Amino acid sequence: MPLGGLILMSKPPTNVRGRMEATLDEHGLTERLGDALFPPEHWHQSLSGIHEDTPGMLETLMQVGNAINAESALMRFDHIGDSGGRQWSFLPRNEPGGFSELISEVRRSMSLWGLDMAFRNRPQVPISYRAPEDLRPVEIDSIDWKLDRYTLVRRRRHPFGYDTLKEWRL
Repeated sequence: MPLGGLILMSKPPTNVRGRMEATLDEHGLTERLGDALFPPEHWHQSLSGIHEDTPGMLETLMQVGNAINAESALMRFDHIGDSGGRQWSFLPRNEPGGFSELISEVRRSMSLWGLDMAFRNRPQVPISYRAPEDLRPVEIDSIDWKLDRYTLVRRRRHPFGYDTLKEWRL
């Protein structure tokens, strides 16, 4: 699928994102990534795959979002590492409390509306999809994020970004 699409995701709030940015600077990773650093305002935890941007799919994903009934998840990132294919991400060592239940609820809601989620979203906040080098895990002071809201976004091509279409609270 080209760069466009509809996605359910959650973005870290400004205060958490600020701690993440400071952590990258502290460990010299902002400089190492250079232009490959994903703009911080676009950092997110994916909750669904990328869906075709059509009026019908938009309406379906709105219904999916409305149907999700889950508790918040406590995301605790304790290292930055390569999460595959030179994708650098903030990562937890252990499954965050409530995360698997949230993803199960997203799957259930998608299934109610005839959608399949063929892969498992892992807990991570990608900061680069095209890092210039592999990254050995960098231990960091824990950064906690109470994931208590999620959004439906439209992914833009030019300039790249995400437009929020609707937001829900858990």
